[in-house]
Amino acid sequence: MLFLLLCICVMLVTVAHSEQPTASYSGAVAYFSQASQAVPSGTDSVHEALPGKPFLRRALPYAGIFAGGAALFALDENINDFTRDKSLHSLTTDRFFGAVEDFGRVGPYLIAVPLLGAHGLIYKDKRSLRVAEELTAGLFLAQGITGSVKSACGRLRPYESDSPYRFFKKGTSFYSGHAVTIWTFATILSKNYPRQDLGFIGVGRDIHLLPIISYSIASMVCLQRLYSDDHWASDVYFGALAGYSVGTLVVHFGNKLHGVSVTAFPAATAGLSVSYNF
Repeated sequence: MLFLLLCICVMLVTVAHSEQPTASYSGAVAYFSQASQAVPSGTDSVHEALPGKPFLRRALPYAGIFAGGAALFALDENINDFTRDKSLHSLTTDRFFGAVEDFGRVGPYLIAVPLLGAHGLIYKDKRSLRVAEELTAGLFLAQGITGSVKSACGRLRPYESDSPYRFFKKGTSFYSGHAVTIWTFATILSKNYPRQDLGFIGVGRDIHLLPIISYSIASMVCLQRLYSDDHWASDVYFGALAGYSVGTLVVHFGNKLHGVSVTAFPAATAGLSVSYNF
């Protein structure tokens, strides 16, 4: 089942639109274009012509994100008590979340990423090759950061302690590695393939099918970590946030560095020399 769903995702990639800017990039271009036209004569900058305080407008979403995380820390114990309720557990839900859990493991992506790279090589699709590179970099980066954070925080898991505030006890609860993995993968895939043209099967054009599937699976993995009593709610929240952030940064810098190649070769004396071609 898991392998079949990964293959479906790769197939959706093959019917995605031709190369186009991501939605965030297009939105930023439109925003600054409109703002520059609205600047009156004698105004030194765009920000002076815009109402309100630009810094506060940018800071508020981030403040809300971390405020939500802080609230979850306070509610961790109550949420854990709810997810432990036996009325929520059954053979059907156990099987469902057992299958969902695999999407948070690194193993399946050792299949999916090479498949995407192979598609790029066979059909000479530079976009698929770039996305495969970004997925590889993103997953390695996410795993490295997660390991460091887990070691530094040492938080005990719910089945190890009844208190969600047991940090620096050599635990591995904060934050969720499954959430980081799936949200990194879902974010990179969704930002590179925001729309799919499914007109050939009568569904319609410009359907956000791949992002919907990716983020839905990512959300199910987060719920599974709570259902299985492996994580506190704040572990999952910050794991998802970390995965989304890593995916976004990798896509951003991947676009910035597109066209840059790095070649390493033996130096004339000792060691390696590195050359950059733009």
